[in-house]
Amino acid sequence: MTGNADGRSQLQTDLYLARFRRKIAVNAASWLAYVRQHSGDTAALDREMDNLRKAIQQALAEQEAWESGLALTGEAWRHVEQRGYWLAWRDLLRQALEVSRQAGRPADEAFLLDQMGELARILGDNRRAQEHFDAALALSRALNDRAGIGRVLTHRSQIYLASGDLAAAAACCQEAAGIFAALGDTDN
Repeated sequence: MTGNADGRSQLQTDLYLARFRRKIAVNAASWLAYVRQHSGDTAALDREMDNLRKAIQQALAEQEAWESGLALTGEAWRHVEQRGYWLAWRDLLRQALEVSRQAGRPADEAFLLDQMGELARILGDNRRAQEHFDAALALSRALNDRAGIGRVLTHRSQIYLASGDLAAAAACCQEAAGIFAALGDTDN
């Protein structure tokens, strides 16, 4: 009799955990919709940064929620960058980068490496930034992600500019501009 009771108890625990994991994924997806809906409302996003950060941490900790967690990390980056929340975001970027690798999601990995490069550049670590940009660019090229290549080249140009290599900075910008023009992207 004890074996059956233990089995039922374990089943209930497993069902509860599965439901909890699904709720984490749903929560992250809801926050993703919120960030997209309020992308131009910095005050709304500022008010929710702690909750947003917690939702991302939880999503990245649960394999079932990785996809939403990675999407949310990427979507929130623009606000983080605009508001200067880089230091608070550093650990989330590292966690998301590790998850992207574990999940075998090279497009997310390239995007996150680019973000890590931007973070390093902003913090004045141009050598580390260059390493991240090189890795992001190699992945983006391997994936033939034209928008990703253009984005990384734009960011990489800032490293060359800071080091006084104007020719390399100009070459990056020209290649990026050609990519964005071919894509019809007028925002970059």
